Amino acid sequence: MSVVAFHNVTISQGGNEVLRMFDFSVEPGEFVYLIGKTGSGKSSLLKTLYGELKPSGGDANFLEYNLTKLRKRKILQLRRKIGIVFQDFQLLTDRNVYSNLEFVLKATGWKKKSDIKHRINEVLLQVDLPDASNKMPHQLSGGEQQRVAIARALLNDPEVIVADEPTGNLDPQTTDAIMALLFEIGQRGKTVIMATHDYEMIKKFPSRTLKCIGGKLEEVNLTAEDAFS
Repeated sequence: MSVVAFHNVTISQGGNEVLRMFDFSVEPGEFVYLIGKTGSGKSSLLKTLYGELKPSGGDANFLEYNLTKLRKRKILQLRRKIGIVFQDFQLLTDRNVYSNLEFVLKATGWKKKSDIKHRINEVLLQVDLPDASNKMPHQLSGGEQQRVAIARALLNDPEVIVADEPTGNLDPQTTDAIMALLFEIGQRGKTVIMATHDYEMIKKFPSRTLKCIGGKLEEVNLTAEDAFS
């Protein structure tokens, strides 16, 4: 069964239709890029997936949830099945890495301290930051902060990683490392849906690419000269 199955979906934000009557499907384990100019609908589509926006029309299913009829209680259930990575990391700056991750686990129902500690150690190891627990966010580089953000997204072993411009604030070398990490996560069976404007990165890490343009979503041929225009 498809992870994402959208048919004739319309998404509006601020009273304006940003994507109209479009289809969108993602299969389990796919790594999918969303590209397009600022305001073309990339972030709006991601926000729809994690329940911040509700489709204004069409048939929108994500992880077997009907997004057009999603109630608040169901939104919380849905978000436990996905991991979200933002461009600006969104770490809590007043607490260390361990407490940032502990906060998420407690908020999603984890209670036993030993289980929490074990899971935090697991995800920090996965993102190659095994010794970062006691560090404050300001003591970490941008790349390290994004690795913590990815660790946070992995905490509840989600089926899907939704990433909104996760390399937007990083230098090219750090971007390569973060992308290699996200691809590795994808190869372990996770579905990854990522919005980006970094077309050089897509050429370096090629995968299925969809473009938001003219209110629609179009498959892009990466070898075409005008693919990224």
